[in-house]
Amino acid sequence: MPKQVENSPKTEETIVTSRCPHCGAQTLQPSGTREIVIDILGCLLLLAVLVPLAYFGTCWFDQQLQAHASHFLWHQPLEYWDLR
Repeated sequence: MPKQVENSPKTEETIVTSRCPHCGAQTLQPSGTREIVIDILGCLLLLAVLVPLAYFGTCWFDQQLQAHASHFLWHQPLEYWDLR
């Protein structure tokens, strides 16, 4: 299928369009490396937020589990143990 190049009056970016071979609808293709860089930066920002959040959430959950689980367990005092 032949590709058409359209220039948008709002921006100077070039958008390459092509037609779907089945229905004939226009499909937009990414205009270049700028979008790829923005996607990578967005992923890095998301990772920079989610990784520490998951780590501290796991630490908090473990502390809460240990605090609540210790109430349900019976511990025999050390002075009553027979260590012979």
